[in-house]
Amino acid sequence: MRIGIDMRPLQEEYLTGIGRYELSVLKTISSLDLSAHGIERIVLLTFGASPLNAEARSLIAQPLFKHTHLKGSNKLRNLHIAFGGTIKGDAKGIDVWWLPHLGFFRSRTVPYVVTIHDASFFVAPFFYSPRMRLWHAALHARRLLREAASIIAISDSTKRELIRCIPEVESRVFVCTPAMPISVEPIRHTATTNNLPRPYILFLGTIEPRKNVLAVLKAYRYLTRSFRSYDLVIAGAPGWSSRAVHKHIQSEQGVHWRSYVTEEEKMQLLRNASAFIWPSFYEGFGFPPLEALAHGVPVVASHRTSLPEILRERASYGNPHLPLEFARLLQRALTTDVKKQTEKHSPDNPWKRHTEEILLRTRLAYENRH
Repeated sequence: MRIGIDMRPLQEEYLTGIGRYELSVLKTISSLDLSAHGIERIVLLTFGASPLNAEARSLIAQPLFKHTHLKGSNKLRNLHIAFGGTIKGDAKGIDVWWLPHLGFFRSRTVPYVVTIHDASFFVAPFFYSPRMRLWHAALHARRLLREAASIIAISDSTKRELIRCIPEVESRVFVCTPAMPISVEPIRHTATTNNLPRPYILFLGTIEPRKNVLAVLKAYRYLTRSFRSYDLVIAGAPGWSSRAVHKHIQSEQGVHWRSYVTEEEKMQLLRNASAFIWPSFYEGFGFPPLEALAHGVPVVASHRTSLPEILRERASYGNPHLPLEFARLLQRALTTDVKKQTEKHSPDNPWKRHTEEILLRTRLAYENRH
């Protein structure tokens, strides 16, 4: 059996959460005995002119991976698929596909398994820009999911939302939660982080409406005088509708903004943070707060969607519409007792289990293809 894997999430200079997810799965695949899963070869497909991320390039040189590049314009290929075209995997020697996310894809002759990270584009489209809503409509996500042999949801919350929107896929949705993304290159920790002299509260994520960054700034403003010795660090690339947030950042004393940070910088920020705040309105999983917990950092998170399921009793939870509530939770989290308790409960890293579930679903899709 030869598995084809879509590498488009790794054709980015700066990896998103989905790119980190795919990289972690590929790294785990490289450590497994693939013959035990009936796998002959893993075919990694890249598309268009965008180069592979540097971390991904260090993986594909391994003998078990075969790298195939499809030339031509990605925009034209996406347009072709949007109007009913397909990607002919059988012509590339592929028996079954694994798609690490929803993207422009269709295959009539080769079965595929797809991972879905959240259903926000179905249940909360208002969190997306008009351009992104048009993109989601063009990729025909409902059709892509209906035609999948299996769907891997990364949380029970995501599965419930998906079945509510597309009831007919219920028998083909399987939940398997991942953990913190695995770095390919070793991370070198340092004692200080980005020249920040004072202890700080950290938010890590794209600055966009869904992440509720304005509530982060308001919660920081509501901290009582005895807690104003802490700075606030907001680390994340600007997303759509982020101008208002930037205005507040520039006018607020003690607030520091870091745009996209490297994996090494991210780990340093997490390791040295005094608390982590995450009042997101919608999350299919939530890697950053999980990473914060693994570094012994107390987490204050939203009680919405998948976060209580993933973080469980290790975090404190608040209403994302009530910044004052988050301020009170932060003050409690910044006490010594709460932090010591958090350090005792760093989560396990079940990437092997998650990757083996992907391989199992691809094998079953291949065996049941006719």
